[in-house]
Amino acid sequence: MDKINIDPQCIEDTKLFYRKFIPGYQADTQERIFPDIAILKHLIRKYQIKSILEIGTWRGYMGLAMWLEPFVEKFATMDIRMDFQGGGNLYHNNLAFERYGEYLHRCPVRFIVADSQVYTPKPEDECDMVFIDGNHDYIPVVSDYYLATHMATKIIAFHDLENQNPGVDAAVAKLKLPIIRFSQGSIGFVEVTNAGS
Repeated sequence: MDKINIDPQCIEDTKLFYRKFIPGYQADTQERIFPDIAILKHLIRKYQIKSILEIGTWRGYMGLAMWLEPFVEKFATMDIRMDFQGGGNLYHNNLAFERYGEYLHRCPVRFIVADSQVYTPKPEDECDMVFIDGNHDYIPVVSDYYLATHMATKIIAFHDLENQNPGVDAAVAKLKLPIIRFSQGSIGFVEVTNAGS
């Protein structure tokens, strides 16, 4: 299957997002995460995504980029913990949401402290898109995918494909998913009608 191009407007809007929300980064289209944020914007707009579960919060900037999209009315982010110790400092996985909390009136953010291997989905967890960006080892990616099949109604997206992380590529290959890829970035996705379960 041919790779698809990112909507040019999403690239321009990602430049604006960088300038406003990611201190210390240049809006450089060659920076590794830049095209991935543009892809997320593209997916949200193309599929009119109104509700999202992000698996793997980390610093929260990719989540922030999705959450700020006008279509989005419901956003949840899941990680095994919302803080971590490093270099003698305590860091927060949801740093971006803490830093830009004044935007929380947009729609609430639900922080889920859990692991997909033990989390039991609830009816309120159903969402249009699940974005898998947690532990990138093979077994956790497969676990995240199976959880996503019980929650996503439109698409399941994977971060760090294309040799960015071998565990993600191995899981997608083993699951035999018809991944749609972009000409840039490391995000691929599957439409839920083609996702299996």
